[in-house]
Amino acid sequence: MIPPTHCWVRRGASAVLIVLAAACGGGGTDGGTEPGTAPAAINTVSSLPTSAPVGSVVSTPLTVIVNDTKGKPMASVVVTFRVTAGNGTLSAGAATTNGGGQASTNFTLGSAAGTNEVTASVTGVSATAKFLITGIPSSACTTPTAMTVGQVVTDITTACIGGSTSQDYAAIVVGMSPTATSKTSVELAGSSLGTPPAAFFSLANTLPSANLSLGGYRANVMSNVGEVAFLEQTTREFAPLVSGARRWYASRSSLGRSPGPSSTVVPVGASAKVGDVFALNLGGFGNNQGCSATAAVSRNARVVAVGTKSIVMADTANPPSDVSASDFQLIADQFDAIIDPLDRAAFGDPTDIDGNGKVVIVFTRSVNERSSPNKGISILGLTHSRDLAPVAQCAVSNQSEMFYMIAADTGGFVGGNKVSRDALMRLTPSTIVHEYQHLINFARRIYINNASIEDVWLNEGLSHEAEELLFFRVSGFSPRANIGATSITTQQQADAFNVYFIGDFGLYDEYLGLTSVTSPYMPDDSLATRGATQFFLRYAADRVGTSDGNIWFRLANGPAVGRANLRAVFGVDDAGLQAMFRDFAVSTWVDDFITVESRYTQLSWNIRSIYTALRLPDGSRPPFPLVQPGLADGAPASITLNGGSFAVYRFSTVAGANATLRLTGTGGTGLPVGALVTLAIIRTR
Repeated sequence: MIPPTHCWVRRGASAVLIVLAAACGGGGTDGGTEPGTAPAAINTVSSLPTSAPVGSVVSTPLTVIVNDTKGKPMASVVVTFRVTAGNGTLSAGAATTNGGGQASTNFTLGSAAGTNEVTASVTGVSATAKFLITGIPSSACTTPTAMTVGQVVTDITTACIGGSTSQDYAAIVVGMSPTATSKTSVELAGSSLGTPPAAFFSLANTLPSANLSLGGYRANVMSNVGEVAFLEQTTREFAPLVSGARRWYASRSSLGRSPGPSSTVVPVGASAKVGDVFALNLGGFGNNQGCSATAAVSRNARVVAVGTKSIVMADTANPPSDVSASDFQLIADQFDAIIDPLDRAAFGDPTDIDGNGKVVIVFTRSVNERSSPNKGISILGLTHSRDLAPVAQCAVSNQSEMFYMIAADTGGFVGGNKVSRDALMRLTPSTIVHEYQHLINFARRIYINNASIEDVWLNEGLSHEAEELLFFRVSGFSPRANIGATSITTQQQADAFNVYFIGDFGLYDEYLGLTSVTSPYMPDDSLATRGATQFFLRYAADRVGTSDGNIWFRLANGPAVGRANLRAVFGVDDAGLQAMFRDFAVSTWVDDFITVESRYTQLSWNIRSIYTALRLPDGSRPPFPLVQPGLADGAPASITLNGGSFAVYRFSTVAGANATLRLTGTGGTGLPVGALVTLAIIRTR
């Protein structure tokens, strides 16, 4: 006897598993009914659809044919049908073959989405025939939900909508996993949809005044690409030193004075004056050159300006430039008058481990060297955690509250990347306020709060928020003022935007073009993530209070880090935090486009309006960059999302018809159990 063989046979659109005692494929029939000695084989005859709505009756009867040992169809044979997967029901559990050897039953899918299997068998035949069909959520739409323009419905996977008139909508699919790198693949499908509406971009292209333009913004966007990797590296190297550094700090504090430098370090003292030269470690900005380095890269740095709270220095190995002594003094004065009090008020006072009562700002070619040759400057400044460690533990530490800035390089001597004097002066204030937050955050968590070192993505978000706070301070605007193009009515306000905030706006522009692949808590170094994190922090702060209050201080000072820090400060559990990320996703598309609930708005910015005043390098106006394809009737969109990322689709309904929108697994199957994804729908017309 030939052993049983298992074969998958595709009949039409359905997959059928046949188990035969002799061979695969099933015998044919010549229409006769000559009996054999006994039933020998059973095969499927009918072809089923691959899927059908749950609770529906499968349109095609489940039909099999029974053949004898000679391959002839057999009449009067009882066939048993059983549901072997799913919770569907049969019209009959047994049927007798007719003169053509065929027997049938009807199948109704159960209420559960997923695989349904029916097995047909005959007594005395080891072979069975199996029918497979997938139950999907019902597309029946008999009682549509009435939505008004501006209404937002969230936390759904299906929707039945419609009315006597045609209506326009946006569907936003949001990844809800708390792990940003976790991916979920789904499909968004609609039935009885109309032609998708036109894309919703920016508002009318009108400028607030004839002489005001926020021009060329994408050409001006420069950011510390690579800084996250640097911070992660230096944080890892500092982590084993934390306990010893805290003991050192406590012992020096117990002497009744600020923890000043150890006797083996010659500090940049409070009495430093312009022209003084100090030997500093100006290396360690590459890989494995933090506290793990065995030797410092000692170079001289000259004091070029002194303020009440700052000492500005320049690496003597910097390329020649036309930055003047008065330029450097202006930087010191700006730090003393604006940046230092701003960052202290928002994030807390820095430590003073070097005992000079000042922050040291070093302009050095070492930062320029971190950018890729001939590709433009991508890193503007760095804060090195090693400098906050005692020399006794970290031999290459400068043991000082110190951070580093790019040097002017008009000839492009360092890597072929030119940095003009004007560019340096324009970029320096926002970079300093950014780096100063890093220094305060790190120093206070290590020495003041005995807290863990902050997750890099949130630390970066806070530094970019410091840049926004600087814009508010210089421009005279306040948070929650819904700042748009028509709000910027003076050249001072336009200059403040171009100098202090255009970079952060550019990061948000990057994010809006990549919302399906990044999120506010993505642990990477992309421009898009930075834009997402900073604008989420502003959105969240605006949502929970009428002023910023102590939100930034609490975030910078812990004790928790990352998402736990956000939960503690904003007073939500993890589900509540994820709901905030969901609502933020909705706000990025709907804010200032139509009137919606306040939780879907961004109170500080009218982003769509800002785009009307921007200029690309060629002078044209950029479109609102959020990707928003149309969803066509019966054409599912395949979507893969990370935790916290989202995708937007436009769709419409037909007058007098009810439309169904459904979120499913790939191939139209039911959503995987525990799938962390949700659907939000907004009516726009």
